[in-house]
Amino acid sequence: RRNNTIEAKKAIGREVLERVRAVLQAKFGNVAEAFVFFDHAANDRISLGNFALALRRLKMETVNLQLLIVEIDSGFIDGDVDEFEFRKAFAWHPIGDHLGWEEMMMSAKMRRSQIFAAATSQ
Repeated sequence: RRNNTIEAKKAIGREVLERVRAVLQAKFGNVAEAFVFFDHAANDRISLGNFALALRRLKMETVNLQLLIVEIDSGFIDGDVDEFEFRKAFAWHPIGDHLGWEEMMMSAKMRRSQIFAAATSQ
């Protein structure tokens, strides 16, 4: 019976992740822009608090954050989500090699204020 509960939670976590991914795809040009929006502290890591803040700003405050974070954070090791975990969970497009990702991130970071303004004005 315990395994059924664990599997049910995992299934709900995957559903939540898919729902958030769909919103991110609609709001942002790429997953790097979405990461920059969530990384409110600009330290290349998203804390639980910053995740909650970003979801509220996207009008997704009903998302079960605990289930989502467990689904994203590899083994819920540190409670924060880094760039790799975020893009692995949410990428809806090809990322390319490491250099391509770094260029995508650098471009998004330089446009942080524009990304934030566009995402919250819709």
